Amino acid sequence: FLTYQILSGNDAERFTIDAASGQISVAKAELDYEDTPQYTLVVEVVDSGHNHLKDTASITIDILDVNERPTVVEATMTLAEDEVLGQAVGTVVATDPEERDMVYKITAGDENKVFAIDNDGALTVRNPAIDFETQPVYSLTVQVTDAGDATGGNKLTDSATVVVQILNVNEPPSMTPFTRSVEENSGPGTAVGVRVFGDDVDVSTADAESLTYSLTNPDGSSFFAIDAATGQITVDAAGLNFEAQSSYIVQVTATDTGGLSATAATTINILDVNEAPTVTVPGVFAAHEQAE
Repeated sequence: FLTYQILSGNDAERFTIDAASGQISVAKAELDYEDTPQYTLVVEVVDSGHNHLKDTASITIDILDVNERPTVVEATMTLAEDEVLGQAVGTVVATDPEERDMVYKITAGDENKVFAIDNDGALTVRNPAIDFETQPVYSLTVQVTDAGDATGGNKLTDSATVVVQILNVNEPPSMTPFTRSVEENSGPGTAVGVRVFGDDVDVSTADAESLTYSLTNPDGSSFFAIDAATGQITVDAAGLNFEAQSSYIVQVTATDTGGLSATAATTINILDVNEAPTVTVPGVFAAHEQAE
């Protein structure tokens, strides 16, 4: 009978040979075409005769390429709100064991088509209407598909989550025109209606109390003042007179903590108040006493 053994070419012990039959088998499931496409084993056979005659031969084993699944890496990226069309966000990294072209696709998390991705994994802005206050984070599912086997079939895919965190950018506040009223002859400190206010859309300054208010008087009036913190307009000087001037237009400016501002006109109507009449004596009257 004959006895078989592998003499060389099997340093990683990936193969084994049946000593009696010579059948070569895979010993470890670590065969990788991309790593080592071919092995050459030197096999020795020894007979059972008195002299134990032997012979050797080289056995070439070709590893057949099998399409393997690509791998895409999860990632977290950042992007400032209000970026322009085409702005780069980052690159999604994927690898293919066969090192062939892959197709990238966003399959979930982008219902409004905010982002685009090309076949190099470059993620860009498709819709520039990105607003931190509306949506501060996007969780995208990115899928990569390989080129398949040699015939183009058996295409395999992998998916990963790519998180895009939107960075808040300070945006100017807004204001609309107001109309307020106050009675004539009102003294200093009298409130002119309810306060005026601006709107700050930024989350970091989400309410009117984060704004600072100032007042200008383009019509030359110095009758009014405004509380910088609350936006409450008050009478600052006596002398409001409906008969002299029935309304004033002042400009109110709201400034946010980042130095951006908005200005709107406020019309202040002076309310007429019934005032006591006055009697004017034009001169001195004289009368003679009645003669008897």
